[in-house]
Amino acid sequence: MKYLQALKARDQALAECLFARGQLQAAVSEAGEAYRAYPVPVLGVAAGVGFLAGRLRVGADAVWAGARLGGGPAIQLLRSCFGGG
Repeated sequence: MKYLQALKARDQALAECLFARGQLQAAVSEAGEAYRAYPVPVLGVAAGVGFLAGRLRVGADAVWAGARLGGGPAIQLLRSCFGGG
C-alpha cells in the first residue's frame, strides 16, 4: 500500500513541477518581450532588483540564476541586432 501512495505522491509532484515550469517559461517569455519593447526601463528595474538583492544579502546562487534569466534575452537581442547569430 505504501508503494502505491509513493507513486501517487510522485505523480502529483511531477504534475506540480510541470505546472511550475510552464509558469516560469511564460514569465521568461513576458520578460523577454518587455525587454525588447522597452530595454532601458527593464534594465533599470533589473539594476534596482540587483541592488536590493545585494542589500538583502540574497545568496549568490539566486543572483546568478536571475542574471542568467535576464541575460538570455539581452544576448539574443544583441545577436539579432549585430548579426552574430
